[in-house]
Amino acid sequence: MPGAPDTVLELRSLGEEARILDGLPMKLVIADRRIALLPLVADDVIGQTVVVHPSSLLDSLVMLFEALWQRAIPFASPPAPASGGPAEEDRRLIELLAMGLKDDAIARQLGLSTRTTRRRMKALSDELGARNRFQAGMEAARRGWL
Repeated sequence: MPGAPDTVLELRSLGEEARILDGLPMKLVIADRRIALLPLVADDVIGQTVVVHPSSLLDSLVMLFEALWQRAIPFASPPAPASGGPAEEDRRLIELLAMGLKDDAIARQLGLSTRTTRRRMKALSDELGARNRFQAGMEAARRGWL
């Protein structure tokens, strides 16, 4: 969803903790370990939702959340701009790439097509002299772009 990272950064400034994990099995909301909301259909948050009250199912959902939270990486604040670095739009692409997002997710966040996103990543990799994503990330970090 475009703009979501900006919303997360705003909430972090208010004390929220945020992490990123690719490939979550479902959407889930847990409040105070006393109630959980679980949509019946994965992409239909507004449709039918199961309300889970204190039970072994709620305990299991809390344990699942905690296990996934431990595997997730902290949502990073944007870096201070480095002089001589990439344009702001390319810096954002690099940040999303460093967060572990896949091409399609990066494209959605930037409001671009996947093809355009891949073309921009290729141009950045060429500029960095990198043959793969890992090398591009390491070189971007070495240059202070991350």
